[in-house]
Amino acid sequence: MKKILLLAILVLSCLARAGDEWCRVFSKNCVICTSEETPGQMKAYWLKKDGSWVMKLHFFGDENSQSVYVRSYRRYDYYETCVNLEIFGILQDRPDYTDSEYGAVKKKCRALCDSVLSDIRSGNKIDIPNFGMGFGPDYEEPFSMHCIFSSYVETREYNRKGVVTRKKGYEMMPGDHCRRFIANDRTYWKP
Repeated sequence: MKKILLLAILVLSCLARAGDEWCRVFSKNCVICTSEETPGQMKAYWLKKDGSWVMKLHFFGDENSQSVYVRSYRRYDYYETCVNLEIFGILQDRPDYTDSEYGAVKKKCRALCDSVLSDIRSGNKIDIPNFGMGFGPDYEEPFSMHCIFSSYVETREYNRKGVVTRKKGYEMMPGDHCRRFIANDRTYWKP
């Protein structure tokens, strides 16, 4: 399964759609997003058993340099994103909307959110427009990993203020360590 996900990551990095973030469920509890606006960057979101999320932001510098930044989110709320986007769509057509339209939007979005989370948990291969907008500004960035020349890995741990508190370097056998790291939901490299 990890080999398939690693291959999917490589394919997604080449197939980003122009203009906006493209997100797709690739395996159980995993959503991968790419964007042509930010080439060389990809996000993998992992849903944990407790309902929290881990996001791994992967920067492809060049063949000699890659980085992965890990963020932890306590919750995800696609409902508010859905409601706001639907209301915005109505307001683009005319300057106002009715209470019944608002009620219908809320009902539609509640059903859509339940469906999206169910598809993520079961691993149904679906596209999720504007997926990243469901995460708010409340996150922790506890960890980063930097791969240099395929044989050196440096890890960094951060405090709540974003200051590096520990770091460690690893001399490794040549390999694709950053991409392997993004292909699972664990933080197994310790600074």
